[in-house]
Amino acid sequence: MEITKKIAQAIIESRPVIDEMLVPFKGVEVSNVGFKDADGDPFEWEDGTEYAIVSFKAMSEYHFDRASEDFENEDYADACNHNLTLSVEATKARELISSTGVLVCHKIENKDGDMIVVVKSFKAIPAENAGTKLRTLGGKKDGKKSKIALAENDEVSIDDMRVALIKDGASKKDVKAMNDKKVAKAYAEL
Repeated sequence: MEITKKIAQAIIESRPVIDEMLVPFKGVEVSNVGFKDADGDPFEWEDGTEYAIVSFKAMSEYHFDRASEDFENEDYADACNHNLTLSVEATKARELISSTGVLVCHKIENKDGDMIVVVKSFKAIPAENAGTKLRTLGGKKDGKKSKIALAENDEVSIDDMRVALIKDGASKKDVKAMNDKKVAKAYAEL
């Protein structure tokens, strides 16, 4: 599936930006759980324990800046690949597939000496999306073009796209089973 500009924008703008440390952000969705590397081998820690990489439908300011840069360079597929992740023991990660919960981040120093935002914890629980902020690509801020702006009321969210697909005749079950990329693609074809 080709990621178009419209699809990439919908995906990026559907991800809240986590900009406060040690604050629980409710309603954060797990977007993917990967158990194998590019060669098809399971991820393993040094002690041989298998783990998975859990990707969240959320980003840090750094991720948003990288996504904005890729988007501006018309690299839409890469623009959609910037999000927060967490390595989790494989059996526990299976329980997180398609879940929503509370995400807490903190800053750590990476090997280059830079302070970076990483996921500290995630607890899968039913929660409403509260305390998260969405951004728009190429939005307006103070009348000037800005690559980062809070989402406007007239923006179409992934949830609004799901509702539109159901109103257009798609079954609720089918729409609920779709990931964000498929929802955005189907919405773009309406």
